[in-house]
Amino acid sequence: MLLELKIPALQVATPRLRRCPRCEGITHGHGRNRHRQVVDIRLSEVEQRRFKCVRCRKTFQTRPEGLARGAQRSDRVRALGIILYVLGLSYGKAARVIRALVQMGSSSTVYRDVQRAGAKALELHQRARGKVRVLGIDGTGQKMKGWNEGVVFAVDKEGQLLVRVEVMEEVNERGIKRFLKELCREYGVKVVISDEHRSYQAGVKGLDVEHRLCEAHWKSPTLHSFGDGARSKVRRGKALAERARKRRWKRQAVDLEELQRLVKRWPEAEEAEVRDLWKKFVKYRAPSPGKRWFFGYEIRLLMQDVLENWNRVGPTNNTTERLIGLLIKIRSGLMRGFQKSENIKRFVYLTGFLWANRKACDLAPLFN
Repeated sequence: MLLELKIPALQVATPRLRRCPRCEGITHGHGRNRHRQVVDIRLSEVEQRRFKCVRCRKTFQTRPEGLARGAQRSDRVRALGIILYVLGLSYGKAARVIRALVQMGSSSTVYRDVQRAGAKALELHQRARGKVRVLGIDGTGQKMKGWNEGVVFAVDKEGQLLVRVEVMEEVNERGIKRFLKELCREYGVKVVISDEHRSYQAGVKGLDVEHRLCEAHWKSPTLHSFGDGARSKVRRGKALAERARKRRWKRQAVDLEELQRLVKRWPEAEEAEVRDLWKKFVKYRAPSPGKRWFFGYEIRLLMQDVLENWNRVGPTNNTTERLIGLLIKIRSGLMRGFQKSENIKRFVYLTGFLWANRKACDLAPLFN
């Protein structure tokens, strides 16, 4: 991820407070100005000023830009720890770098800074809600400290931006349906792109959206989606062709190889060619309840599946998979696991904020 970051700066002097933050009355200087010790890479102290409102008689103490209320560490130091962690350092190693610069800092402090920044990034993300025409959705697994969690990503395919992330398993049909329903209503989604997992197909039922299947999952001989045999059609055809050759079903093996060729040539190949292959296996009927499936019936189901979904394929869902890698998978490969499930969402929204503003990312909004 190539980022151009703007680190928050710490000012020495405080701004003039001209209006009371409570009653909007006029303020005037009150008492002595004093200098406050701070932890920063460049400054050791800043100026603090007191003001008093003429109307409500309340007094206020102002702080310089780049220093949070009640904080001793500047936003610049906090931002440094967050950046180091996002780029691959552990909390402990990020704290070591900070200690080398400002002579204080701990892993728990960096941890709290990252979590607070993630919560703020989530808040900013919710405020910036817009319209999404094409929504890509896909799931992944994420290791935790002692267990694994499922994570589902929703991505704006055209804008290549994160829309929402939810900690849940792909097999959770009820959760996926609720997730998609909320997204389609809030963002005005017109097209949903996913793999062939049953949960996604069930989730779009009843919604006024077009459901398209990812071309890469459809064609790839290696990628597959677990769940009800919803694997790549090329992969399934290849496996069945190998079984047919072992059984010495030469004609059936040739038909399966032809099916693979047609799937790889989609959309240039003709649907009628697939239908002609399927007709050769219509004679194979479903077995009686409790009986073993006939091999010919398995081939028929594959060809029928290809035929039924022929006009629902494309485009690819590569944008979603790319953002999953950029926003969490690359970083999680360097760590032992998240401590809490909510930490996954905070981290993803934090990296999503950095990605959305990658050309000129000002980190100051994360501390305001």
